[in-house]
Amino acid sequence: VCEYINNGNFEEGTYPDDDDNVPNYWEKHETTPEEASLISVVADNGPSKPGNNTVQFHRSAGGATGDWTTIRQNLNIDTSIHQVLELKIDIKGFFFNNP
Repeated sequence: VCEYINNGNFEEGTYPDDDDNVPNYWEKHETTPEEASLISVVADNGPSKPGNNTVQFHRSAGGATGDWTTIRQNLNIDTSIHQVLELKIDIKGFFFNNP
């Protein structure tokens, strides 16, 4: 198994970017930076790996602008040498309904 993603378990610290704490080796990408969002690393990976770190995203406007906030890594690798490429991700979504 080859691992190309750096700090994929979010255990190797963070760096500040505005009000966000972005995992090391990752970069923040926002389509509408004016919308208030918050990125942080927390020890709450849900039932699959309790206590492991995960990235948490908060948005104050509830998507009113159509904005999206992500973290990403640009990988410069030759994928043609592999027969199979897999990306495994655990997601825990929370939706709040404000009256």
